[in-house]
Amino acid sequence: MATIALTSDQRSNLLCSAIEGGSNYWYWLSSKAMKVINEVKPSDGKTPLVDRMWAAIEAGKSIPIHDLEDTKVQLGEISLISIERGEQTMIEKHIQHFADVLKENDDAATGDVWFQLAVMNEVVYG
Repeated sequence: MATIALTSDQRSNLLCSAIEGGSNYWYWLSSKAMKVINEVKPSDGKTPLVDRMWAAIEAGKSIPIHDLEDTKVQLGEISLISIERGEQTMIEKHIQHFADVLKENDDAATGDVWFQLAVMNEVVYG
């Protein structure tokens, strides 16, 4: 099956939907995650975290993602490779969400599914 790659803008928008709302109920960014992000784009007090996070991902970094309820549990990582894998799973198992992205009809729920697939390659929460 051919892979349909989303654009960098689509991906950063989905990450924003997830980080700023859709996934807040399950994920935690540890100090290790923040170190990876800050190595690429240190906090300047102006740039939103999600933009700094996306810069790290685009720079080829893998950012560990932990469970909000048990912050010692690492659920996976998000990277360009995990995003591509997750998007293929989205096409295969959650086509309506993928179609919503292509139709520019995505929302926080779409972002949450995308983020879970990018981190864990399955929808575990919600």
